[in-house]
Amino acid sequence: RGSNFGMTVHRAGRRRPLPSKPFKKISPIKSAAKDTEVNSDAQDLEGMLAKVQQHIDMFQYEEACDLCSRAVLLAPEDADIRYQLGSICLELGDFQGGFENIRLSLNLEPETTPDRFFAFAQLIPGREAVQVYEHGMKVYAESGQDSSEIKRKVSTACCAAAEIFMTDLCDDEDAEIQCGNWLERALKTDPTNPEVFRVFADLCMCQEKVQEAREMVLRACQLWSEELEKVVNPAENKNIELFAELPSYESRISAAKILIEIGESDLLEQAVNLLEQLLKEDDSVLMTWYLLGFALKASQNLSALEDAIEGALRVARRDGHLRFPELK
Repeated sequence: RGSNFGMTVHRAGRRRPLPSKPFKKISPIKSAAKDTEVNSDAQDLEGMLAKVQQHIDMFQYEEACDLCSRAVLLAPEDADIRYQLGSICLELGDFQGGFENIRLSLNLEPETTPDRFFAFAQLIPGREAVQVYEHGMKVYAESGQDSSEIKRKVSTACCAAAEIFMTDLCDDEDAEIQCGNWLERALKTDPTNPEVFRVFADLCMCQEKVQEAREMVLRACQLWSEELEKVVNPAENKNIELFAELPSYESRISAAKILIEIGESDLLEQAVNLLEQLLKEDDSVLMTWYLLGFALKASQNLSALEDAIEGALRVARRDGHLRFPELK
């Protein structure tokens, strides 16, 4: 990383769309549905949507996509179903399908939940994305809602806007200032949001402020650890407001890269712990295995390194990668 803020930096993937509001009641399907061939147990659209949610809860996204696509045929003008299908497409790596369906959901229902604007902003580039984030925040502000969950969503959206000024709009003359302003806004909105400190760490690394980056990324890791503890042991946190999702997988990958790049022994240990936690959540991500191997190599933990290499190669072969970065 150089001191030139305009250089391209890593962006840890666009965050997945926030959950849609629950499906609304659907009016009975008229004659148009009679031409659609569906199984007898899927004739009831509400029953079909309930099955879609069951598949999502079990991470069976291909099955959910198939059923939700059938639901779209039965109710093509329903914005909720379009949005749900778009979210499922993104889970399956179908960016185009996700983009088209979420865009259509907004066209069908322009006066919708702010979450959907945040979701759509993740799928479009540059200045247009920033404008959509701002619109979603305006809708939240006008709603008068001010819960901890909403503050978290708005704060995270501010972080995403800040990242755009480190990537798509990094050549703007005031990119560094804009990035800092968005992060200050994010911090003011939700001072306990780990994403704020992770993006601050990225910014500090771009500015070659390594000590500040160290403090920021460790703070992010601490907050993630606290949130994961609440999710894992909900019975012990009955009086604490919990957020519905685990911390962003992609964001924690980005934090691991910062920890490894700084390279201090205690940070390498922190990176290993972070990456091992990510593998417990999803051991099918090649980058996670690769970074774990890199961190173990840098910390001279050669016995564990062999296991990491085996895991990385297993995922690489499964995904059809013929070449794999050397870890020697």
